[in-house]
Amino acid sequence: KIEFISTFGFYRNGNYNGATFQGGKTGNCGIGILVRNICSNIEINGCNVYGFNYSGIQVGFLGDGNSDTVLQPYNRNVRIVNCSTYNNFSQGIGVMAVDGYEIENCNIFNNGHYDANWELDGIMNPGYGITCISAHSRAINGTVKNNNVYGNNRKGIDTHGSDNLKIIGNNIYNNGISGIALAYTFYPIKNTIIENNIINNCGVASGIDSEVQGTSVNGIIASGDGVSGKLVIKNNILKDCGKNANTSRIGVDVVCKNADVDISGNALLNCGEKHAVQLKCGNGTIDNNSIDGSDYTNGLYNLSGYDLTNNIKLSNNIFKGYSSKNY
Repeated sequence: KIEFISTFGFYRNGNYNGATFQGGKTGNCGIGILVRNICSNIEINGCNVYGFNYSGIQVGFLGDGNSDTVLQPYNRNVRIVNCSTYNNFSQGIGVMAVDGYEIENCNIFNNGHYDANWELDGIMNPGYGITCISAHSRAINGTVKNNNVYGNNRKGIDTHGSDNLKIIGNNIYNNGISGIALAYTFYPIKNTIIENNIINNCGVASGIDSEVQGTSVNGIIASGDGVSGKLVIKNNILKDCGKNANTSRIGVDVVCKNADVDISGNALLNCGEKHAVQLKCGNGTIDNNSIDGSDYTNGLYNLSGYDLTNNIKLSNNIFKGYSSKNY
């Protein structure tokens, strides 16, 4: 097994947008392994990568330019398998400008600033396990499968720009803000499958300030008008997600009016101190879900602005322990 190691400096470096930690650490390298500039048929197998200032493993590079009118040349057919990457400042694995990629059987953990405090810090950023980076040259045709993703300060698996992404069979736990996040900022997120994942104790950072964070803490979130195409959230198990924060606490948070949503066969146990499932979407199906919670949580909550009965088909869902289903 090959090791790629960088050494953290001792000091926080900079303060950005009121955050308690930003800017990386002094005295260490940016990226452990970088794939860029039209690489094809690359496999990164069995590497141990830790302690870098940006990504442990990175496919595509924002430094090559991120014009909104000109695409970077795409890398193709990149496999990252059987690797461990951890203690990196921004993310364990980052991808962009790639057509065809697999991230499989990896351990991605403890990314983010090393002295972040989940109980006291009002914002938790960065600290991602795996992320599709916000870029005009998006990551397309990817599979993230059978990974262990845990202990990351912000999000376990995250996309800010992707097309045809499958997130399947991962074990995702103890991540501060989200287990899985589809977070539209500037670039589209199209056609996403989230299936057969186990998501436990995510969205639990208790010091988060809603005015700073600007989102819910959650097990799964899909947010923004740029989330479109088919969105499948199916046969996942979520437990103890969306808890203990000073902002909205949601188990599954789907706020994307342009997606065709299929939420089916999921089991939620004790998720969301505010709502177990929150919806604001245009079309779709919600069926055969088991949602078992507490008497202070809504089982299913429809945000204002969309007529749930006209646009969403509800069938065969089981709600237990809720004071109100609210749909």
